[in-house]
Amino acid sequence: MTLWSEINESFFGVNIVILKIAGVWIPDQGEGYALKWFYWIYNVATNGFCLGIFMPCEFLAFGRSRHRLEDAIKNASVAVTHLLGGMKVLVWLKRRKVILRMISELEEQALQYDEIDDFQPRKTLIADKRTKNITTLGFLTLGASVSITALLGATAVLLRDYERHEEITVDASNVTAYKYTQPLPYWAYMPFDYTTSRTRFFWALVYNCFTAYQQAWTIVGIDTLFTALVSNIGLQLTILRGAFKTIRSRSVRSVKMANELYPPNPTLVDEAMDREMKKCVRHLQLIFDTCKRMEEVFTYLTLTQVIMSEIIICTCLYLVSSIPITSKAFATELVYLVAIELQIGLYCFFGNKVTIMGEDISLALYEGDWLLANSSFKKSMLITMLRMKKPIYLTMGKFSPLTLSTFVTIGKGSYSFFAVLKNHNA
Repeated sequence: MTLWSEINESFFGVNIVILKIAGVWIPDQGEGYALKWFYWIYNVATNGFCLGIFMPCEFLAFGRSRHRLEDAIKNASVAVTHLLGGMKVLVWLKRRKVILRMISELEEQALQYDEIDDFQPRKTLIADKRTKNITTLGFLTLGASVSITALLGATAVLLRDYERHEEITVDASNVTAYKYTQPLPYWAYMPFDYTTSRTRFFWALVYNCFTAYQQAWTIVGIDTLFTALVSNIGLQLTILRGAFKTIRSRSVRSVKMANELYPPNPTLVDEAMDREMKKCVRHLQLIFDTCKRMEEVFTYLTLTQVIMSEIIICTCLYLVSSIPITSKAFATELVYLVAIELQIGLYCFFGNKVTIMGEDISLALYEGDWLLANSSFKKSMLITMLRMKKPIYLTMGKFSPLTLSTFVTIGKGSYSFFAVLKNHNA
């Protein structure tokens, strides 16, 4: 299967392709021998450099960045972001089989119901997939733009203002040495002296920004895989709501199609409704089980992400407020701030959708044509409605649900920390 066909055929196609490009895809899903070797070599080379070499160098740079608050804040925020990216890779590698099993089960359930009137599961699936893909690619573009703007801005300064950042020294032997003093976009220990020439500085820029670019793909790939799972659960609940609402009409049509020469028999209709109710309840139980497994896999990682993002948003606000708007670094810091905000916003937006769709299940059952149904159907209906009184939530560390109100609370907390930090250094 080509990447393009995978994107078109699967709800999660875009997310899987991003993971493959990021270098965190494990080739055990039926790939050929040559492709498996390519993936392993690519994965080890990419992540070995970014996570095994460059990320430790970012923490080694704390000693040089501590002398200026803005530099220390930027060094810490970027290093912690990359550290969280490494943690996400470990979670993905450890629990990927569980995640892929959830993906497979969800994709099998979406189109199991017959379409009738306004109940069009395929159209709903296509619309939700389009929304999910737009948000995924938008987040990827924004995340990748952070390192790209940093690279372009530093390159522009290198080409135009090289002499302004050139320090000239003459030793006792009258040998002139030139040293380029423009700082790199990201703080990290460099294994070679990049200050002696413009060419060396350019390659140091590439070395410096490549990791941020690759980590953007990794973080976006794993984050949007989580949000795609949450989005798909919301989609399943939307389809299930329509299935509950149209149980009788679909059952009558199925009985009539099976006995075209005779009017629908009430007993056969009741039996068909019971079968449809059992199918819907099994589907609902799968959603509950998927939410439970997602809590086991992602909940503490989500909690860590939210806590660190709140701190990073605070530090980004401080940096943006401290940098002149005309500065080359302003655009990079602003894009980084928006990317972090969007990251948490996607978590909360799709989590909120799951909660809202779950609340509508009981109403959909009530709006269905159940008055003529038998007692077995009505009992199943009441039990399901009672169960749905307990909201469906995806949480961060089981402390707080992922809803839009949580997103607002995170924003308020970040701004409060920023105001304290700003006033303390005023």
